[in-house]
Amino acid sequence: MNEKITSLANEKIKFAASLKDKKYRDEYGLFVGEGVRFAEMALTSDFEIVSVFFEAKITKTDRGKSLIENLQKKDADIYEVTEKIMQKIANTKTPQGVLLVIKQKNFTLNDIKSENFIVALDEVKDPGNVGAIIRLSDAVGAGAVALSVNSADAYSDKAVRASMGSVFNIPVLQNIDKQKLIDFAKEQNLKIYATKMNATSCYDKDLKGAGIFVFGSESDGVSDEILNAAENISLPMRGKAESLNVATAASALLYEVFRQSLKPREQ
Repeated sequence: MNEKITSLANEKIKFAASLKDKKYRDEYGLFVGEGVRFAEMALTSDFEIVSVFFEAKITKTDRGKSLIENLQKKDADIYEVTEKIMQKIANTKTPQGVLLVIKQKNFTLNDIKSENFIVALDEVKDPGNVGAIIRLSDAVGAGAVALSVNSADAYSDKAVRASMGSVFNIPVLQNIDKQKLIDFAKEQNLKIYATKMNATSCYDKDLKGAGIFVFGSESDGVSDEILNAAENISLPMRGKAESLNVATAASALLYEVFRQSLKPREQ
């Protein structure tokens, strides 16, 4: 049975709205996601759905009705809310009528399977870039995404939306100490590859097999701590552009890694 909430002052609404703030996401180990497609992906994932907020209008379509019925089968609190309440708890200007509160997963380096290559972000602060790289890493079959201390929160609304549901599909490690990442690479016999201007072209490197591919912050690039422990590689550029956006650079490089890992076509 769904509980109806009509008051903006309701404590459950205040709590859901508080999760817009990283402080409270960290304190309670929760995050928020919006939209029908997001909710459908959450349903098929192994993440724990804590609570569901929806507007009655969403059940007017077969897809929306089916979604709410399936969510009701989960061990989650279900609340029907008004449009004004949805606007208060949602991050988007035009909410799609359904919002989920979900429990975060706290992966560590010990959870990584070293036979797959790993993507690491070194103080990448833009949540849109973080989410886009999580989505990319999922697409190319990376084993995990490791975010260093001072990177953007992977469970922020912007990062979650930019990941397009891939946050459910690939382990995301947060607040990873750089030296611990370097030590992990040594222990697992993994090469670290870091992007740096004017280094050897990635097209001239054998990038097959396991390894850690590090991408640096939008303003400063990869830190010296990582560069000194890594094989430095670059993406060659023909034009006059000074640099590439970090998500664009990651896309180009990781698809080269993906290309090299493909088996030759049978003749």
